[in-house]
Amino acid sequence: MSIPCRPVWLVFVNDGHSTADVAEWTRAGGPGPVPLPPILELHRFSGPCR
Repeated sequence: MSIPCRPVWLVFVNDGHSTADVAEWTRAGGPGPVPLPPILELHRFSGPCR
């Protein structure tokens, strides 16, 4: 059984620290079973509407 994955839209993650935070989160299983870390919540925004 797979866990559904929803897109997460992030902005301003081009610096080394933010990129490392995103990479660590994805290695841990995000997005999906692993919630977005609080530090990345600061970079979250609403994605495009359909």
